[in-house]
Amino acid sequence: MERFWTIFQEPLQQAALIEDGKIVKLIPNSPPRTPARFVSCVGRYNDSLVIGRKNSVELWDWKGEILKSSIYHPWIYRLHDVKQIGDNLLLGCCRIDAMFSINLDAELQWSWFAHEYDLSPQFTAINEPNWTMRHICGEIIEHPGESHLNSVNYQDDTFWISLLKKQMAVKYHQGKIETIPVEENGIHDYQLIDGKVCYGYDDGCILGEHKFTGFPWVKRIKKHNEHIFFSYEQGVVKTKGDQVVEIIPLPRPFGIVF
Repeated sequence: MERFWTIFQEPLQQAALIEDGKIVKLIPNSPPRTPARFVSCVGRYNDSLVIGRKNSVELWDWKGEILKSSIYHPWIYRLHDVKQIGDNLLLGCCRIDAMFSINLDAELQWSWFAHEYDLSPQFTAINEPNWTMRHICGEIIEHPGESHLNSVNYQDDTFWISLLKKQMAVKYHQGKIETIPVEENGIHDYQLIDGKVCYGYDDGCILGEHKFTGFPWVKRIKKHNEHIFFSYEQGVVKTKGDQVVEIIPLPRPFGIVF
């Protein structure tokens, strides 16, 4: 039996626990009406479920029944990815085109901004005196020409970052970057799985030497045991080698966390 968490994108904006292809838990129980309560991504921190909101992250028990803590940081703006890195959280935000690490007390550990490498214009609103008020109240502030930092992955002291609007991945290692253009439109979740390049795009995904097409907007990829899973607009696909093993129909899932 497969058991994993995902989120449903707009208009639902909920976290969902999936067991054996069925929805068994939703957080919140009904689609939220206020932007601050929208669920934007899910992750895992030790034995806790991490739920990313538009401007904060929450730690829940793995069953999604008990909220352990809520963590606010003013840089969490349009959160797109959350991962555990050591004892801290690694966050990727598309509106400010940045990844950064905070501890569970919301203290900043370090940061990486795309504008520092001429990959995006600087998002200056986060430095304004009234930013916290605008941030919490959910005011949408555009970022013209943004790169749309879509995902962050950390493997072997190397960060892999996907920049959707730039059509490239970025390898960040020991303070140096390498940009990696891709031919497919709509790059998502660039990473290495078993040493092989994997990423999603607007009509499928690349999983090493295997290419799966006909799956619109593959957003997230995850290896679990001997299978590789990916989410797309109409569900989650379970693969092995070059074969589709199972398709789990779901409404616009984004993320797969076991």
